[in-house]
Amino acid sequence: MLVEKVHNPNLAVQAIDLSKSYYARKEVQTQVLKNLNVNIHKGKITALMGPSGVGKSTLLHLLGSLDTPDSGEIKMFDGTDEINYSSIKSDDLAKVRNQKIGFIFQFSHLLPEFTAIENVMMPALIAGISNAEAKQKANELLELVDVIHRKDHKPMELSGGEQQRVAIARAIINNPIIVFADEPTGNLDSKNAESILNLIKELKEKYGNTFLIATHSKDVSDMADRILLMGDGVIKEEIVK
Repeated sequence: MLVEKVHNPNLAVQAIDLSKSYYARKEVQTQVLKNLNVNIHKGKITALMGPSGVGKSTLLHLLGSLDTPDSGEIKMFDGTDEINYSSIKSDDLAKVRNQKIGFIFQFSHLLPEFTAIENVMMPALIAGISNAEAKQKANELLELVDVIHRKDHKPMELSGGEQQRVAIARAIINNPIIVFADEPTGNLDSKNAESILNLIKELKEKYGNTFLIATHSKDVSDMADRILLMGDGVIKEEIVK
């Protein structure tokens, strides 16, 4: 895949020659990514597909700065600013992760001791936003994702679909450049899965949110603007609708 190696205002994130291996034992190496190149475009839903074990989650973790590659570069584009993950200090990268990136996982990973609204507020508070402003934004987002009536409930008191809606609100409270979602409907029944996908599509269409979704779901690929097919440690095919 051809990768623009100059700043493109339509790009959210770019990976260049990305490689990653894991070691079960010192002498056993599993290379998951092999000089992978990819562009993720702003304001689009991109579905990342491929068989289990092909490296979809690994790629999301690297692009989301949750892990580091063995080699290669990852760049994020914030307006006219280019953020090269390997060129900034770990503390600054943590700020990028908090303020510029949202995460949604198969399981919501909500903090069990906090209420829905407190979970949504957390990234904003970490970013230094005042409690009053964070609470206002969290209320607005919980209303947007249609769980405002459950804002004072803890995760164990919420259904799986409600938990994912709260997780989506939490992911977007800091207006991130991109949201990475790893099988976001994998733990839901078909009705709740459809509801979550409709919500993601609505956020993209109304607010221009950018999503990269690792998935096996045909429903996700049907909804996506772009499909990336992974195999043999690289992006093997790109389908643009």
